[in-house]
Amino acid sequence: MSVSIGLVGTPDCIPFFESAMQLARRSVGLQFAGMDFDQDFFDFCKAVFGYQFVRHEAAFNEGIADWLYSHSSGIASIVVSLLHDAQELAITGGSERLDIPALNEAFSRRMSLVRGYVETPARKPTQSRKREKVTPRHGAKTAAKQDVESDTDSRPSLEALAGLAASQELDAAKIIGDYYPVTEVSP
Repeated sequence: MSVSIGLVGTPDCIPFFESAMQLARRSVGLQFAGMDFDQDFFDFCKAVFGYQFVRHEAAFNEGIADWLYSHSSGIASIVVSLLHDAQELAITGGSERLDIPALNEAFSRRMSLVRGYVETPARKPTQSRKREKVTPRHGAKTAAKQDVESDTDSRPSLEALAGLAASQELDAAKIIGDYYPVTEVSP
């Protein structure tokens, strides 16, 4: 009879396991890192998003996948924690919805220690795309999508974001602020 041992740690522990032959040979096998923003990440998020315990079930879409990647860097445990915490806050707060505002609240209230390590201004596609679908990141009830030309750094153009905000009657400064630095000044 044999016993399997699972070693759990961050990439910082790799030098320790490489320091001696007996440790290195026992640590071969499956290693998980952050996922790329691809179909596997989308399918993973869709599967986990299906476990909703709020009263008003939300549909999974590309905008939510984009938000999850931007706030987790593709790290599966952070995705799961965000979805769990967002639901917990939505239930205790009374909204009973798993949506972008709930995810934003969970990220700001529960992920302060990892924020600097995972938050990225926009997703990093694994392959170059000429056109990118843009969805609002501030909880619009309808996740209507609009094709827009991407800038060289994978961010949608200001014109496309402003058009999206206007078409869905959302605050343009908030939507644009998800992709570009925005400073509001009083007149």
